[in-house]
Amino acid sequence: MGTIYKRKFKDKSGNTKEGKTFWIRYQHNGKPVYESAKSTAWADAAKLLKLREGEIARGKAPGNTFEKVTFSELVQGIKEDYKLKG
Repeated sequence: MGTIYKRKFKDKSGNTKEGKTFWIRYQHNGKPVYESAKSTAWADAAKLLKLREGEIARGKAPGNTFEKVTFSELVQGIKEDYKLKG
């Protein structure tokens, strides 16, 4: 289960303030992932969190992570592209 929150920071005078943008936190492969919802609306953050949790449940990497690709896979992709385009 993930969480939705606003980040806290200290201003120049040392007072703790709360940011305007919502953030989400969820687990992927046993590690915490933090991602900005890029919105000041809680509902938008909730939708993004559900989306990320759904991706993980389906076995996909969350939208903000990338699968590693080997050099040989890149070469194979280029060769296939050349064959298709002539």
